[in-house]
Amino acid sequence: MYSAIRLFTRLIALLVIAAVAVIAFLFVRHHTGAEQVEAQWSDREMAPVEFDTAARSVSITPLVNWHASDHRFATEPGVSLLIETDRSIILFDAGFNQGDDARSPLERNVRIMSRKLENADLIFLSHRHRDHMGGVEAERDGRLALDFIADGDKTPVVSPTALPAEPRPVTEIFQPSRIAPGIATTGPIGRQLFMGRIDEQAMVINLEGRGLVVIVGCGHQTIEKLVRRIEETFEEPIYAIVGDLHFPVPEGRLSFLGVDAQRYFASGESPFDPVGWRDVDAFADWAEANDVRLLLGGHDTSDDVLTMLADRFGDSFKPLRVGEPQCLGC
Repeated sequence: MYSAIRLFTRLIALLVIAAVAVIAFLFVRHHTGAEQVEAQWSDREMAPVEFDTAARSVSITPLVNWHASDHRFATEPGVSLLIETDRSIILFDAGFNQGDDARSPLERNVRIMSRKLENADLIFLSHRHRDHMGGVEAERDGRLALDFIADGDKTPVVSPTALPAEPRPVTEIFQPSRIAPGIATTGPIGRQLFMGRIDEQAMVINLEGRGLVVIVGCGHQTIEKLVRRIEETFEEPIYAIVGDLHFPVPEGRLSFLGVDAQRYFASGESPFDPVGWRDVDAFADWAEANDVRLLLGGHDTSDDVLTMLADRFGDSFKPLRVGEPQCLGC
């Protein structure tokens, strides 16, 4: 009996030591990675981009997000947008399929809308996370879960990282550059999250007579660095920010072992310094001072934040809801 108790005590001690070691490793990795990211940001080279033309209008139709305009549409904490200008059709991200359904929310919603994604001129991946690539396996393998699009689809993909299992032609982006008429990418901006490093790019559309429409997948790169990159790269002012900005305040949509994963593992400086209302207020102050319009979704931003921004910005704020197109310049 005594031997069994002693063995059990030793086992518990070993488990505690192992847990402490894992946690220590994660914090060391986070600190080291954050230093590397900041060093790369400080050493960045300016790469000005001039547009060859401008879009007369930009239509954004949410295909996947947290809120919907109609109960028929499937919703989830993922992102997919259909971006249409007078010259180009672009699929922005591929949703989540969190439930690993045979027919993903993206496929279901596209069919309800009677849209044909094979007509897209380009597929734009904001970053390599499962809620933008179509699921866990897609993220792991390095591909987009878009198998329901017509067989043999060869629509080119623009990605901020390598996609080794993607059957479509992939252009890996390393710096700001034009990708379509009147459309550019900011290039990837690195961020060390507690869950690991991520490199995220945003789309920039030159809207005729108004300025830049910036389309963001998650906002991991932080609004401060995103704005700095855009100001360094493009001559035109920011007219609107569209997409998701990672403001899970006071809490997010996803949890892991009972912990708010979006707030503590995927945003903020560390689990001890998560994103908070101070960050939301700073963003709102900047947008208001610069007369920036906001079209925001809720896959990684709380309803509390969306309500606050809607109240503060009035007609300059529009919520992104699945199945409800938003048009700028129309």
